[in-house]
Amino acid sequence: MILQNFPEGFNAYNELKQSSRISSLKIIILFILMSLVGPICGVVGYWWLADAPYAISSIMLVAAGGILYSVFQDIAPQAKLDRHWIPSLGATLGFLLGIVGHMSVLIGE
Repeated sequence: MILQNFPEGFNAYNELKQSSRISSLKIIILFILMSLVGPICGVVGYWWLADAPYAISSIMLVAAGGILYSVFQDIAPQAKLDRHWIPSLGATLGFLLGIVGHMSVLIGE
């Protein structure tokens, strides 16, 4: 995971540095603060949502859908479309259909 995030962070730093007038130190401080958001939200969710499995599963479902959409957006061919998000959304909805079908088979057993 670390090996994957280093090049992504480096590229994000370079893009932010080239496209804005923010100093290098401010960018690094911003990245450090953003890296703390995930663990803080995990601890807060553990404390407040420990007795709410439906809320946790809903949050995880939305997050998984966002990650799935992001992955398909990167993988989908770069076709010239007016609405370039359609292939990603279609792949995500197709995956959803597969999950629903799989769950309905499990419930039927």
